[in-house]
Amino acid sequence: MSKHLKPLVSVVLFIFFFLLSPLYSFPGSFKGYIKEKGTDKHLAKVKIVILSLKNTILRFEVETDDKGFFYKTGLPKGLYRLSFNKDGYLPARQTIRLRVNDKLELDVEMELLEITPSKTSLGLVIQAQKSMAAGKYDDAVEKL
Repeated sequence: MSKHLKPLVSVVLFIFFFLLSPLYSFPGSFKGYIKEKGTDKHLAKVKIVILSLKNTILRFEVETDDKGFFYKTGLPKGLYRLSFNKDGYLPARQTIRLRVNDKLELDVEMELLEITPSKTSLGLVIQAQKSMAAGKYDDAVEKL
């Protein structure tokens, strides 16, 4: 190799390895289990939306398996919002910073959604049913 070519090759290698290598950094990943809050019950079929807060085009969806496990790899570094949704449970969210080559493990708990009728609405329904049984249909409609 000639004297003039060696410095040029050195400069090119320097530029490639030190300036461009962050652009080709190793991707990170998220994995973990989702279970019902206060129990050891793992939740299957939880929809997880992973949204980049830096680049909203980057949006991924995964779903937990039968054991409540999820895994997503190939994510560039950045700030992400993870949303966890399942029918019958309150939605959960986490905001996570993912660095180069991070392999983050998350354990998420979701709270069971309990819907109980209020005493007031239940009382109105009972009154309306009594009115209907007595043939007072207009009165029953007003109560509801």
